[in-house]
Amino acid sequence: SLDFLSEQFRTFIMNQVKNGLNGNGNGNGNGMDINMGRGGMLGFLVKYVEMEMGGNSTTVEERMWRAAYYALRCGDLDCLKEVLMGSNVGVDEKLMRCVQEACQSQGGSGIEKLIHVTQDVVDGVVELYRRVESRNLGLCNVTVGDGYFDSAKDYQLAVLGLLSFIPQESSAVQKTSEDYIFMGLWNGIRADAECKENVCALADNIKHYGPAHFEDGVEQSRDGWVYSMLLLLCQQIKSGVGYLAGKGPDGMCIAVHLGLALAEEGISLSDLTKNEDSSDVRDEDLASLVTVFAKSLQSASPAVALDYLICTPGSTKTGIDTKNGRPLSKIGLNQICRLVLDTKAFQVLGGTMATDGSRLASGALDKYFGNRQVSEILAYVAEQSMREGKVADAAELLSLAGRYSDLMSVLNRQLSSLLVTDDVNERRFWKGAAEQFLNTYLANGQTHVIQVLEKERNLSLGNTFQMLLNLMTFFDRCNENQWQSAWELVDNLHLIPTSERDISSKVEYFSSLSTPVQQVFHHILSRAMQSLFEQHSQLKSDQGSIRQGPNSGAGGFEQRLYEVRIRARVLATYSGLIPLSCGVDFKASIGRMEAYMV
Repeated sequence: SLDFLSEQFRTFIMNQVKNGLNGNGNGNGNGMDINMGRGGMLGFLVKYVEMEMGGNSTTVEERMWRAAYYALRCGDLDCLKEVLMGSNVGVDEKLMRCVQEACQSQGGSGIEKLIHVTQDVVDGVVELYRRVESRNLGLCNVTVGDGYFDSAKDYQLAVLGLLSFIPQESSAVQKTSEDYIFMGLWNGIRADAECKENVCALADNIKHYGPAHFEDGVEQSRDGWVYSMLLLLCQQIKSGVGYLAGKGPDGMCIAVHLGLALAEEGISLSDLTKNEDSSDVRDEDLASLVTVFAKSLQSASPAVALDYLICTPGSTKTGIDTKNGRPLSKIGLNQICRLVLDTKAFQVLGGTMATDGSRLASGALDKYFGNRQVSEILAYVAEQSMREGKVADAAELLSLAGRYSDLMSVLNRQLSSLLVTDDVNERRFWKGAAEQFLNTYLANGQTHVIQVLEKERNLSLGNTFQMLLNLMTFFDRCNENQWQSAWELVDNLHLIPTSERDISSKVEYFSSLSTPVQQVFHHILSRAMQSLFEQHSQLKSDQGSIRQGPNSGAGGFEQRLYEVRIRARVLATYSGLIPLSCGVDFKASIGRMEAYMV
């Protein structure tokens, strides 16, 4: 935070000087004609003090202390050293010793160098501070010009106080909220044992005054950034990001990007507290922000919403990694699942199907994942869709996922459940979808779908699928009173024994049938018996009409009636030998129809 505030102030000084030079016609406006000095900022600070003081009657001492304070405010101890050494004002030896020792420290920023100064040297600066403070008591800081103080003591005390880590809560040199935070943080991190407590106390002050105090009249405060920045600088990450998120769409956008950037750097979305464990927030808090933001985007662009959900943090991983190795969290997977189901943008997100049943990697998910990972995600979404009762969506997602064994199982269950139903529209939809799937992916040679089923040794699912489609047609013909045509179709499926000698083999064959067929087998037998019954009734009716004619064909009718009776008796016997999912009414119905034909 201190490095940020230092760099921010450094940039401010340089821009002010450059703009001032350009506006006055002095120099080229880019600051290149300023003597930078060893510290890099000396020339800019000297010029800035001149511009700041203008024509005010000030002493060389005050200009020097202003420049010295600004050097510290920039976090630049080398520049401070040059300011003090280049001044005509006598500088106390204790002060110079402190600055020189700090500058000799290896690496780090200004505050990090200063921490390594020995305590006896710091104590010398403390003594200087107390001496200047005692002389300054009772003095009135008379303002001149544009509100600037004509006393050098305020800046002198600020410099001495910063170098000796003496808190200065009401220093006259604090002109902005950033100055206040800078001094509070600087003085707060001197001792590790007190650092957390001091920073938390500073944060409590910021929260006590609230956003209205800091944002009043500030044009940039509309998106919440002014107050949020102060919270962030005080290590109140959760509060700062949360405040941004509550400032409308723009604030939410900034909050999400900031939260993700912090998470990428390993910074927890939590507030520093005085407790031993300050991590009072989990990944779910940032995940919640990302989810809300992505949801606001999904109606306009599901693909853009996905861009954010990919980054959703979470401690539980799925084993699914992006192309660049980022693990997809469980929270992220669940939110992607919701995105797909809520928008139904299956092709936009998951790609499209080729004519052979393979998936074309043209979806937004393909931007981040390989084919295998996309398949896993789509299969996961399909499972959730099934749990929510959205079977049609699940079927489409399974086809995109290339999970054809699972898809065939879903289709088979649906066809089986709709063989006997009053929902005509639902039955028509699934029969049409099944026929289209059959004609596109199963009836045209060695397609990708067939290859997958062969590889997984599930070709039997395809056989069941085609059987159920034929049974659909069988039931359609029964409903249309096409009894003979219906019987011929079901007889050709070889589900029902043709004779008493065939019963045992058909009983054995029944046990090999898939569950979707076995579950509705009592309906199949019932309709098959009904078709025999209706044919028998029609034959009896036709036989009566023909007997009244001059050329009776009664012999042919008797033979046909006999064949129908035999098949009915075999069917009735067979139905009593296999385990069926039905009640006693079924067996009674079979028995009545068979008895009628005797």
